[in-house]
Parts: sequence; C-alpha cells; structure tokens
Amino acid sequence: MRLDYGWNVKTQAFDYHWNQKGTFDTFGIADHTSAGIAGEVLYQGAKYYRYAGQAFLVIGVGADVYSIVVSSQPLRQSIKVISGWAAGLMLSGELAADGAEVGLLGEPVGSAIGGVCGGAVGFFIGYESASAGAANVYDWADGTFFTKLPPMAKLGN
Repeated sequence: MRLDYGWNVKTQAFDYHWNQKGTFDTFGIADHTSAGIAGEVLYQGAKYYRYAGQAFLVIGVGADVYSIVVSSQPLRQSIKVISGWAAGLMLSGELAADGAEVGLLGEPVGSAIGGVCGGAVGFFIGYESASAGAANVYDWADGTFFTKLPPMAKLGN
C-alpha cells in the first residue's frame, strides 16, 4: 500500500491515490482509489516529516555525544546512552506496528498516524527506561566490593 501523486488510470487525471498490490483484504481499498484531501495532507505531511525525522536524529545523536564528552563519568554516560538507543529503537518498532494496527480503524491515514505516534512513544519509553536501568546497574556495580573467601580445606585429608 503506497500513497502516490501522479496519473491515476482509474480517474484519468493527476491526483493523490492509493497504489496497492495484494493488500485489499487488509485495508479494503482497491488499487488507484483516489485519496482526496486527507490523502493530499498526509502526502505533504510525510514529505516534511521525513526531513524533520532526519533532523531530530542528528540533534538527538549530537546531544547524546555531547552529554558523554562533558560527563564527569563518561563510561557511565556511554552505557546509559547506548542502552537507551538500543532499547528505544527496539521498542519504537514494536509500538509503531501496534499503533499502525490500531490506526487501521481510521483507514490508511489513521494507520500512518498511529504508526508515527506509536514509534515516538515507544522510542521515548524504551530510551528512558533502559537508560535509567543501565545507570542503576552501573552504580550498583561501581559501589560493589567483593571479599576474597579463604581457601577451603581439601576433602580427604
């Protein structure tokens, strides 16, 4: 399923329309169905969202690199950041799929909006929870001292 702008063979005009192959059972939308005003808004919004997403990625990575460089404990901060990004990326994919599925109630436009919202919420929750968890584990390990046990007597002596 793809939202497209161009020559629509069904309407014999240039318009925003849905192209699909094999997804009719899922979405209930036939190939080259006109998307109307909602499709035009979604198409234009997605175009700008793509650039905004890239900008947010660069800003986020830059902010995290800066936080590592200026940290008084760079190893701790590195572990927090790496854990946060790993969990954020993993959970964002899961919640984006769930959000898109819930959005199917609102046709393909709702699916796109649900996917975007689910992905953003998933990344935030994954990043914050893994980052906090990694910091707690680091702090626990950093303050832990192990006492050497005395050697045991050999059995049979």
